Amino acid sequence: MRKQNEKPLISFILPNYNNQHVLDLFFEKFLENNTYDNYEFIVVDDGSEDDGLDVLNEWKKSGKIKNMQLIAEPHKGIINALNKALSVAKGEFIIRCDGDATIESKSFVEEFLKLYYINPNKIGVITSKVMIDNGNLHAVGRSITTEEGLHDRGKKVKNIQKRKWDWETFVDPYSLNNIINVPAELDSALGVFTFCDRKTALKIGGFDENYPLWIEDDDFYFSFRKFNKKVFYTPFIEICHRFSLRGNRNPSSWKRNKTLKQKMKNLFVRHKTDPDWRPNILRHDYQYWKEKWGFDLLNPSIENIKTKYAESEICWRYNPAMLKEGQEIVKKYLEVKQKELLDEIR
Repeated sequence: MRKQNEKPLISFILPNYNNQHVLDLFFEKFLENNTYDNYEFIVVDDGSEDDGLDVLNEWKKSGKIKNMQLIAEPHKGIINALNKALSVAKGEFIIRCDGDATIESKSFVEEFLKLYYINPNKIGVITSKVMIDNGNLHAVGRSITTEEGLHDRGKKVKNIQKRKWDWETFVDPYSLNNIINVPAELDSALGVFTFCDRKTALKIGGFDENYPLWIEDDDFYFSFRKFNKKVFYTPFIEICHRFSLRGNRNPSSWKRNKTLKQKMKNLFVRHKTDPDWRPNILRHDYQYWKEKWGFDLLNPSIENIKTKYAESEICWRYNPAMLKEGQEIVKKYLEVKQKELLDEIR
């Protein structure tokens, strides 16, 4: 087992599509808050329609980002970009970044490793606190195997067992205060600045290409549990999702790679100005999830999940031994953080 004071190679992977207006801020924040030197940074541009690739080339030429690889792909979608980056990564651990989400906490790599090394045999994924640039909460991890179905932790679900969309949630301030600042085990995670071990990622086979947009991160990090790995949230790393600066995601606007554009339009978009392009893609994702995992993502049958995945970490919250194991990890992590605080006071 690797000693905690050693520095493993970290592979940052960043899929980029139409993030021209936030990329400079992303890298500036990275340099401001990164204190870890053994890393590589792999960026895959997914045929951006804006001038984001030029911005990325300037950052590579600057030499400010260590071991930066820039791969320019035709527009094939986010899954291709993620798996391309994963295929060339050499690090023991992967940190997936989003080009439209900036890092707001100092020494974030060290914080991920601090939690990971509490139990490296069991921890596969660690995610961070994600806020939106309007000040609202985005997510503190994701819940899946409860009667509420897929939703951002820290939010309450509307229309339980009658849901049509995963965004049917609202913020309960009281509940949120008891969740947002507390480390916890959880089902899965957003792809926004999430840490995982590369070995398990490769066993999973990377990101599932059957998700054209969204849900691919829920699916990928949830899959770690099939390999006896746990997923955790740390509130001590904060990310800001810069929705106000991000580029267009609508397939109707894509100009390059006409074959993919037509394929996406045939699947999800009835005409160029169809406002339902996003819901139609999500309907596809929900249906594919059900076919793959054997339960409804939004309105799950808990008994069905227990029966199908009884011996798996997927059922961690319903297995007393698995649940206790996660609680012990959180307890030890909090003890480490408390000792840090006391040392600072002294």
